[in-house]
Amino acid sequence: MPGQYVVQATPTTVPFSSGGFTGTLALPGAAPLPGASPGAGLGLVTVTVTTAPPAGVPVLQRGIHSQKFPVRFATGSNTPLMYISLTFTQPIQLGGVPGVTLTAPSSNAYLGENVYLGSYEPPPSNLWGSVAGPAVVTGATARLDIVYSGSISVAALHPVTFAVYETGPASLSLSLANPLVMGAPSTDQVAISVRDQYGVSITGGLKVPIQLTSDDTTGRTALTASVFSNASQTAPLVFDGKGVRFTLTASEGALQTQFACVSSLPKENLVSGLAQSNGVVGDAAFGPDGNFWTTFSGNYGSSVIAKISPTGNVTSYTDTTPTVIDQGNAPIAAGSDGNIWTTFFDQSYFSGVLIRVTPSGAISEFPGPQSMQQGSSDIGQLVLGPDGAMWFTLSASDPYVADSVGIGRVDMSGHVSVVAATTNAPTSLVSGPDGNLWFQDGANIDKLTTSGALTKYTLPGATATPSRFVVGPDGQFWMPFAYGTKTLVEFSTSGAVVATHDLPSTLNPTIESVIASGNYVYFTDSQSESVGRIDVLGNTTWYPTYSGLVNGFQGPLYIVKGPSNSPYLSSQVVLNESPLQFGAGLTPLDLTLW
Repeated sequence: MPGQYVVQATPTTVPFSSGGFTGTLALPGAAPLPGASPGAGLGLVTVTVTTAPPAGVPVLQRGIHSQKFPVRFATGSNTPLMYISLTFTQPIQLGGVPGVTLTAPSSNAYLGENVYLGSYEPPPSNLWGSVAGPAVVTGATARLDIVYSGSISVAALHPVTFAVYETGPASLSLSLANPLVMGAPSTDQVAISVRDQYGVSITGGLKVPIQLTSDDTTGRTALTASVFSNASQTAPLVFDGKGVRFTLTASEGALQTQFACVSSLPKENLVSGLAQSNGVVGDAAFGPDGNFWTTFSGNYGSSVIAKISPTGNVTSYTDTTPTVIDQGNAPIAAGSDGNIWTTFFDQSYFSGVLIRVTPSGAISEFPGPQSMQQGSSDIGQLVLGPDGAMWFTLSASDPYVADSVGIGRVDMSGHVSVVAATTNAPTSLVSGPDGNLWFQDGANIDKLTTSGALTKYTLPGATATPSRFVVGPDGQFWMPFAYGTKTLVEFSTSGAVVATHDLPSTLNPTIESVIASGNYVYFTDSQSESVGRIDVLGNTTWYPTYSGLVNGFQGPLYIVKGPSNSPYLSSQVVLNESPLQFGAGLTPLDLTLW
């Protein structure tokens, strides 16, 4: 029991009882220091164990810390169980920090907490710091494992104070066993992670239960449990298979965490192996080799071409030309020669250059004519033309240089030419069903023959600049924005408006890309982080996607044709975990846009 003990050179065990606890205190071996009385040996040590701090010692409180033993600040609380004071009659050097073995009260009220040993530094420091732990009170016994074993020098008659204390939760986190996947009802599992202020997991039973709530009012999900009484518990989440976005909230007193849940497209594949972890993948092309190809910014301003399998495996190729600079998300398309074509900006020519990439990753550059170089022309959209060559749009930083703004062409041997000059920088280049090239030129829709003849059409009554059009399943051109932000317009190869379709969106869509596949036109909307689909009758379906909105970020989405012309979606960073997600198999589902 606490009292006076002879100091030994070997460890000494002292039994004690305090605050309903029983246990033993293991004093480490000691050695005399200079100044010890001759013939006094190691002297005596007075041991006291109390539930209140000794006189002159502050109560151990929340957020204890010291420079010597760093402790994280947190919202978790420190509850002292007992204080241990040691007073030596001779100056000695302890060979370590005392260890404590506890037997908990019969009520086992400390189940689910982490137990630590703290040490008090007297003035001028006047601070508590953690020196041993953690130990979890499981069953009836807790053992404190020493994490600081350095020796401690103690002056004669100078009290050394330790405290045994527990810590409550300082942080919570929630997770799902699997992402919610649209298309079929399922049951997921919600798990909780509880950590104390040191970042150490709290396991087992919880002294204070954690409340779990959901803000989903659609009825598409249902929690079958709302209270966590054990940190290893999971709560089933029933999902009806329809698109939904909601938030789960876990709370323990003032401590709270939220987890945003977003239903995903079927068959999503996480892309792994990108050369730069935060590289954002944008537009992509499906190559004849059965892989997706895209470009993104590499390290130190380099440009990277990535080959991505339909299941998400990546092989990256870097353009090592020293004068090629960061292009970002460049246009990219499959050529008629079995290769992939894209573009980078080359400082040696001070303009965009055409890039050819073989399936094995061999890269070749083809600069344009002098008009492109003198006008600092940048290459925009890139498509495979009806003649088997690659056609592209040109914009220039100096539009007054002749033939630096317009439509260009590169054949499969790499010969680059400017076929047609325009006044405005063209966009939305499309290979038409009539064997001609079509593009947007200011307020006009232009038709360009492969021999260079240019015809301009104006959409009557257009209220916005038309852009991003595609050949639809009915052979007409489909274009968003020409008659407002919520309208798709169809026009024919004669330049006549065939039909207009209003989009039933609660937002003003920001359409990043549009394709036609099967009997539908698909388009992406970065405002709602959704994919829209419309048929020739104007019937529209919206598909929620994994969304950057869950962390307050709105980014573009790109939709491309994949195997068997299936729509594949590439999206930007999702919770900083994935630079790209490809989702295949967009099927008719009962979904609405939130």
